[in-house]
Amino acid sequence: MKNHTASSVFKETIYESRIDRTHRIIWKYEDDKVIILLIAGNHKIVEGKH
Repeated sequence: MKNHTASSVFKETIYESRIDRTHRIIWKYEDDKVIILLIAGNHKIVEGKH
């Protein structure tokens, strides 16, 4: 898990995690209780280069 570059754009902490060698997810906490999945896919999709 690491902070995603989108954190600076949205002014909140957004995380990136690895599913496997090819796929990643971008997610955030909501009210410290719920995880909101924002994006899931390969590197191109996650980085907006599709």
